[in-house]
Amino acid sequence: MGTGHHGLLLVLLITVCLLASPAAAGPEDVTVTSVAVDPVVLMQDDSGTITVVVQNNGPTPVQVGRARLYGDGVVPVSEPYPSVGVIGAGTGRTFSFAVRADAPDGTYYPVFHLDFRENGTLRYPVPVRVDDTPLSVTVAQRPETFSPGREAAITVNVGNPRPNAASGVQVTPQGTGFTVTPAGVFIGNLAPDGSRAVHFNLTPAGETNVTFHVAWRNGLNTHTTDLALPVSFGEDKRRADLFASNIEVVPEGDIYRATGDVANAGLESARSVLVT
Repeated sequence: MGTGHHGLLLVLLITVCLLASPAAAGPEDVTVTSVAVDPVVLMQDDSGTITVVVQNNGPTPVQVGRARLYGDGVVPVSEPYPSVGVIGAGTGRTFSFAVRADAPDGTYYPVFHLDFRENGTLRYPVPVRVDDTPLSVTVAQRPETFSPGREAAITVNVGNPRPNAASGVQVTPQGTGFTVTPAGVFIGNLAPDGSRAVHFNLTPAGETNVTFHVAWRNGLNTHTTDLALPVSFGEDKRRADLFASNIEVVPEGDIYRATGDVANAGLESARSVLVT
């Protein structure tokens, strides 16, 4: 066999070896498949979690150095992945970062970095929204005026103007100089643009202030909203107003019989009426 034939055979062998060798996975084979922020919308100074899932779509494992999150308004509080190691072929890896919202309302883009040991870096900006809007609290029903020792019905509306749900919502009347039932109301979850009405029966002993304290959570972060209701006394134009008329006293032997009418000129019913 001549020299030319040997050269041709060598080329063919090299070609066959190249075709038989599996292609090596590279940084371009690793992609971000999903991101999640919890809670979905942060309030300023809230703590939360950013979770990034990556996938190695290549045929062989990829060596990865560290994974980091570079803050932008929403900053990481630690660096949990100084050395990642190997991401196997066709497998994924999940990275979770604890973060804190240090910025006012707006949308921020902290960047996820995945450094490959051979060469290259995967960069992926994660959109995070910060909205400091609290829950709203309003008095929907109350008497025109209060009276000492007289029970009054009060209705409080709690609304959620935030873009995400609030959890663990509860309302507690606070203060002194009154009794109230119930002592508190647990609402639970409140959807975006949702509202709930809660009812209390308040009996003041004197003029005072009642604070309706609303506690709720955004993710694991606790927040509060307060509403103060002044309780002052005055003449209630709607309350029951009893008067007697057509009174007649007639002797009957050794006794006198009194008869007459009792009427209510007020706008509210009179209960447990006793005439003596």
